[in-house]
Amino acid sequence: MAMVALAVGIVIAGAFFDRSRAISVVTPQAGPAGPLVTGHRDGALVKTVTALSSVEINGETKLLFEADLSHPVEFGVGYTEGQWSSVNVSNIGQVTRLLSMTDATQSHDPVEIAAAQAALWHLSDRFELDRSAGANDEAVVSRYDQLTQDAVAHPEPAEARATIRIGSDDTRAMLGDTVKIEVSGDAATPWSIELSNSSAIAHPMGTFALCDTARVITAMAAPGTICVSSSGSATFATDLMLRSASRWTNEGRVFRRDGRRSLIMANRVAHQTTATASIHWETTK
Repeated sequence: MAMVALAVGIVIAGAFFDRSRAISVVTPQAGPAGPLVTGHRDGALVKTVTALSSVEINGETKLLFEADLSHPVEFGVGYTEGQWSSVNVSNIGQVTRLLSMTDATQSHDPVEIAAAQAALWHLSDRFELDRSAGANDEAVVSRYDQLTQDAVAHPEPAEARATIRIGSDDTRAMLGDTVKIEVSGDAATPWSIELSNSSAIAHPMGTFALCDTARVITAMAAPGTICVSSSGSATFATDLMLRSASRWTNEGRVFRRDGRRSLIMANRVAHQTTATASIHWETTK
């Protein structure tokens, strides 16, 4: 039977979500809870439970935080993946920082759950914890202050993804010729050079726009020209791949259900950019 929790909605996960094992639907269930918290949102009094939601992701149970004070989350039904732009959570760097600073999903400590949950509401829903005497547990207020202040002051930075462009994705040459490959893009860090055929060798450009075949390279530090020679004695081909160093960014995924709030994953993710091309050496062009 589907269940509706009256004060929860957006779900945000701090653990890394492996896109290579991506799923398109999650089904939240009720998880460990913290104490009630009292506060204000846009001038309105809010008193609500704090809790974690339990979902199955690639066969593993994950405990996720909940947010969005104005809508419910429904337990026992599917939420389908949508576009991140469909939700209004622009401060993903702060959310990622907050989730990395709490151990609520491991400790199940009620104070930590309540403080981290309220801090997420502060970031996503403009929620302010009530500080009047007796309104909230003092330990929850103290931890809430630590988490919100740290997240706002130290959001996780996002590095722009590298760009790599190879001039031609399919080059053909006479057997024995050295091929020049033009490469452009952002080379803030070196690009590794990978060749699928051991008979192909990469070289740098030398003087007078000539290939320096006496030198072998495995990386290039700036846009320019790569020379690739063949040591094979018969027609063959190789794939050329350029790979950037890893850059870190904050990445969100969103799961949605009509009439309910969204389920959100916010993670620190490493990205590499690659570009590929093929080179063919033939006895005739």
